[in-house]
Order: sequence, then structure tokens, then C-alpha cells
Amino acid sequence: MIARHRRLPVVNLATEPLSTSRIISRLFPRATVAAPSTPAPYSRLVTKHAHHFGGAGSYILRAEEVLNDMDIFLKTSAICKRRLQIAG
Repeated sequence: MIARHRRLPVVNLATEPLSTSRIISRLFPRATVAAPSTPAPYSRLVTKHAHHFGGAGSYILRAEEVLNDMDIFLKTSAICKRRLQIAG
């Protein structure tokens, strides 16, 4: 809706990159995960329209905001609650 209203023909909705290890350490601290066998691919996807979506710079959300939103989702999603109880 925002992109259409602003007449933006193409929009990359990019968030600041997050490493898998950071997600695991923050959201799944008890998880046992094997070391990666090869380096993870990395791309520099950014947006020049972050300000239209409440973001700043090249991203609509900073990494910490993404982690906070993921944490909220995991704590409030009924399916995730059941899976976390089983795993815990």
C-alpha cells in the first residue's frame, strides 16, 4: 500500500542482515547446532526507500528490531509455544 501510494515501481523490503549464530544465541540458547561446513552466502540487499516504511539508512528494520519481533512471534504463536514446550 505504501509503495503504491508513493508510486514506487520497485521496492526491496530489506532488513539489516543477521547471522544464524546470532539468531540461535538470542532465541534458542539451548540449541545444539553443528558448525557450518561452508561459509554462509552473503548478499548486500538494501533499500533506498527505508524512510517510507519507518526505517533509516538502507534498511526498513535494524537487526535488533528483527530479533525482538522474532522473539515476540515465538512467545505468542500458539504453534511455536507448543513446540517450545515439547523441546524444553
